[in-house]
Amino acid sequence: MMKPDKLEQFILDNRNDFDDQAPSSGSWKKVKDNIKPVRQISWTNRMLRFAATVVIFVSSYIFIDYTLYNGGDRAMQAGDPEPEMYENIPVLIEARAYYSRQIMNMEAEVYHIAGNNSPIREEIRFEFEELDRMFNELKADLNDDAANEEVIAAMIQNYRIKLQILEDILHQLKNADEQNTEDHEDKKVLL
Repeated sequence: MMKPDKLEQFILDNRNDFDDQAPSSGSWKKVKDNIKPVRQISWTNRMLRFAATVVIFVSSYIFIDYTLYNGGDRAMQAGDPEPEMYENIPVLIEARAYYSRQIMNMEAEVYHIAGNNSPIREEIRFEFEELDRMFNELKADLNDDAANEEVIAAMIQNYRIKLQILEDILHQLKNADEQNTEDHEDKKVLL
């Protein structure tokens, strides 16, 4: 057994001296009045909240899964009428999936910022049509087995160029928007 330290020994030796005062009769009433009532838990309310949380998470997962994977597949299928051509080229499949999603997201952001600015939409459409024409020529070269690695690299570069065009337009739109904001802030009305 462990030997008590000096403080504990002092308390044990002088215990009767510490217990010389009794609390007043109203002390317990004050303590009782300060105790907060115990809150009753409604299990049905808790279960409804839990169920709602589960429904939100599951629906969010399904929505994200659908938009990322199915939406990307639709974009790939719309841009490439011959997806079976790529089945034996995994690098091209991965690049197509990645860049198609990136291009689709960037295009949506550009259109959101540009609003109803049809010249911007026309410019994007024109540039993409030209790149799609070049891409179709590359697909024909890929079918001819002419320098496959170079053709695949050029096809991936085609995706990068589309993404770069959208990034440049987005950057220009943001700079124009910031410039408009600064111009409006500089024009203060003095009363």
